[in-house]
Amino acid sequence: MLYDFLPAYLNLKVFGSLCFASTFENQRTKLDPRAKMCIFLGYENGIKDYVLLDLKSREIFISRNIVLYKSIFPYKNSTCHSDDNSIISAINQILLSF
Repeated sequence: MLYDFLPAYLNLKVFGSLCFASTFENQRTKLDPRAKMCIFLGYENGIKDYVLLDLKSREIFISRNIVLYKSIFPYKNSTCHSDDNSIISAINQILLSF
């Protein structure tokens, strides 16, 4: 209403869903994975990048190239004291079932 046009809802993503962020070629070796398993946290203000949480290293970073799985939520049924390896193995089993 403020700017007299409707906002675009096409680029909205699901908060807390599983995603894979691609890594740069110069930041990986031959045997390193091409993508990091992450959780989508939100959008970077002012640019078209996404804020992600790396499940393995627990660091928050910004990436533009992601593949998002809207129906998979890694922390949906887990508690704060659950084992991280069990979460990652459960996600891997889900992805292998596709």
